[in-house]
Amino acid sequence: MKYSTERMLPMPCSKLMINHYKTPLLEGVYNYALKDVTCFDVPGHKMGNGLPQLQELWGELVLKMDINSSPFVDNLSHPHTIIKEAEELLADAYGCDNAFMLVNGSTSGIQYMVMSAINNGDKILMPRNVHKSAINALILAGAKPVFVSSELDDNLGIANGITLKAIKHALDLNQDVKALLILHPTYFGVTSDLEEIIKFCHKLGLPVLVDQAHGAHFGFCKSTPLSATRLGADLVTTSMHKTGGALTQASALFHNEGLISKDKVRATINLLQTTSASYLLMCSIDAARKQLVIEGDDRLNKLYSLAAHARRNIDNIAGFKCIAKSEYINKEGIFDFD
Repeated sequence: MKYSTERMLPMPCSKLMINHYKTPLLEGVYNYALKDVTCFDVPGHKMGNGLPQLQELWGELVLKMDINSSPFVDNLSHPHTIIKEAEELLADAYGCDNAFMLVNGSTSGIQYMVMSAINNGDKILMPRNVHKSAINALILAGAKPVFVSSELDDNLGIANGITLKAIKHALDLNQDVKALLILHPTYFGVTSDLEEIIKFCHKLGLPVLVDQAHGAHFGFCKSTPLSATRLGADLVTTSMHKTGGALTQASALFHNEGLISKDKVRATINLLQTTSASYLLMCSIDAARKQLVIEGDDRLNKLYSLAAHARRNIDNIAGFKCIAKSEYINKEGIFDFD
């Protein structure tokens, strides 16, 4: 497991001499599209020739890059060339052992995590403010939820993070729990003390699954909370399309070696994921990863500056009040705030 809790930013070239200026999948698909191949395969629009209206609106090249798996452009179910290289770059960018590109959003990633970690009839610990995909994952896996209470802000009427104390209490009452699923961040930007929670769960042999759907930008700027991948979580799902810059529906599942095997994760993904993966979505993940590593610090610092400006102005409007990090942090269930 190659994670680090140091608040350091990814560099364009890591110690492993991985070159994050490269976009192997995007470049490979682009070069394939330029070959002007006569296509006897799907998709049926034949590189845009069957969709003149979209060709006019989107451009000829976009539709030529909407292709099917082949030896020239690799296969998402069993990657071994350009998709494999793109996923290795993605894993390195997030500081974990393995990365899997997803083309059905973080909804699918959360389901893959749950089904990789537990079996039919097993119990899994989770807060009540999980995404509906987590509940659907329980149905698919035949698992039983054990809910741990999030800390509530009665003044704002929102649910925040969960405390290690609450987790310990829940595990005392349910010693047969097989895994923990946690949000990082919540839908209001709050993170729990995830590092301590992971350390405690790992001492018990419990894998920690993290819904980091709204934290694709974590770790690419010193103002953000740390990514769960670098804190040692076993499985982490993030929406590359939400705050990472990729196209809608593009997500990623990250894995650290230890309690759950890479083969189990791959088998679970292949059980449910389409065999006709969108290369447009995958190429956007490749491009977004490059941008996060190379330009993330600069872009995010500008974004935080704009957000601070907006918050100051909103606070000056009668009847409006933005949550202030300085006032909010270190309350129960609030370790950090984005």
